Amino acid sequence: HAVNWSPQWNNLSLTEGWRLLANMALVGGMDQRGPIVDGPREAIVAEAQEAIAQTGTRHFMLGAGCTLPNDVSWDHIRAAIAATALIPTN
Repeated sequence: HAVNWSPQWNNLSLTEGWRLLANMALVGGMDQRGPIVDGPREAIVAEAQEAIAQTGTRHFMLGAGCTLPNDVSWDHIRAAIAATALIPTN
């Protein structure tokens, strides 16, 4: 019912993946080696907001393109979650 999608590393964009998968939910948007790992908070929020801007809020779950390192800061994960609260839902 959902497909994990990594728009990084020369893959199709989130928008293209979302259209390709039509009625399936898309999970992804965050680069598993990017700001979610190293910060800063502003870059995490920007990446999350860009992912949501490309897909909207229907049939999309913000997540990493692949697994995150086990030592990623919980503050970074919280920043990504908080960024989703800034997006109005329709």
